[in-house]
Amino acid sequence: MSMELYQFPLSHYCEKIRWALDCKGVRYQAINLIPGLHRRRMQRFCGQTAVPVLRHRGRIICGSSAILDYLDDVVPQRPLAVADPLLQEQARQWEQRLDQQAGPDIQLWCYHHLLQAPELMIPLLAGGGPFYRRWLVRATWQEIESGMRRRMNISPAAAAAAEERMLVLLSDLQDAYNRSHFLVGEQLSRVDITACALFSMLFRPRAYAVRWPELQCLPPAMRSWLSRHEALLEPLQLRYAQYR
Repeated sequence: MSMELYQFPLSHYCEKIRWALDCKGVRYQAINLIPGLHRRRMQRFCGQTAVPVLRHRGRIICGSSAILDYLDDVVPQRPLAVADPLLQEQARQWEQRLDQQAGPDIQLWCYHHLLQAPELMIPLLAGGGPFYRRWLVRATWQEIESGMRRRMNISPAAAAAAEERMLVLLSDLQDAYNRSHFLVGEQLSRVDITACALFSMLFRPRAYAVRWPELQCLPPAMRSWLSRHEALLEPLQLRYAQYR
């Protein structure tokens, strides 16, 4: 079963879908896009610009949660949804909080720091493509940077607020994982995949679709914060390493 995944290799929402596809053993072709420069193409393709987008058998599915629903429908083997009806509302609340709060906050915080270091950000944005992609990103860097800052409302104040919300959620996740190996239920589910994939931008795993800079190469403020909060990230990092 072959599918097409329209994605940014750097995107943690796309990592959520890559993980789900790999977990189910689904063959897919990754169509790697460049943020900002992708907008016209995706608008023509599916009428919107957000990724991930999955195309399969003439159908186009937009958004990571909708794609996970679709994958469980068409590939019922190795289901990712929580099966116990008594736990489904708990799972839904976790996933909604992660998607709607953690995802944007992590993205904003990381890009606030990395956009100040184009020597790091350009290779990340150009990852997963032919050699000339890096040249293209470099040539259009000002347009890409200003567009990302504008669309995500990136500013020092917004990054500081995102950082505080991240800490609260990381503490809640740590407490939950201290009580149980999985967030909801007795096996890996889409809730764990969502949590670990979205926060993976902070612990920068080698299995990711781009090669992350080493900790010592990151901007000082980012490096310092990550070093101070390793213990909060550890439950997510361990489960990513075990199940990804």
